[in-house]
Amino acid sequence: MVALVRRVAWSGDGRRGVARLELGAGPLAGATIVIHADEGRVRVHVDTPPGVDTTLWQARIARSLAARHIAADEVEVA
Repeated sequence: MVALVRRVAWSGDGRRGVARLELGAGPLAGATIVIHADEGRVRVHVDTPPGVDTTLWQARIARSLAARHIAADEVEVA
């Protein structure tokens, strides 16, 4: 069985935190996602494998965060 998330690392102090996920399956297999959270605001950076439509994923992630009322200062997909 292939795991959707291959690796996870995180740290935080209750007010700020960082999570790093490496995806192992799905349309973003091989991508690394880094999420920074600080006082309820988030920044998301996704490093995608070659051939991924970064514009599509940037818009999709931004829409998903907004639908959940999560204030994103930055969503970068490269």
